Amino acid sequence: MNCHPNLITRADFRGDLRASIRASLRHDEGAGHSEQRLARMAGGSRAQTIASLRNLDLTGQVHSEQAERGNRKEHSLDS
Repeated sequence: MNCHPNLITRADFRGDLRASIRASLRHDEGAGHSEQRLARMAGGSRAQTIASLRNLDLTGQVHSEQAERGNRKEHSLDS
């Protein structure tokens, strides 16, 4: 656990979709540009992904903001 502190977060989330979203945002380039793309990468439906992103945003683990163009949000990890 000392070598891989991200495993603590995965254990806290019990490996659910929130853990997969955090892993996708951390390791996959451009994963946070689209909720649909993030849903595909994390392995959930778009509705499940949006609900998980809201939860992560409320707990301060993910930052969500309106994209410059279009009607979508971009998501990134808060370090």
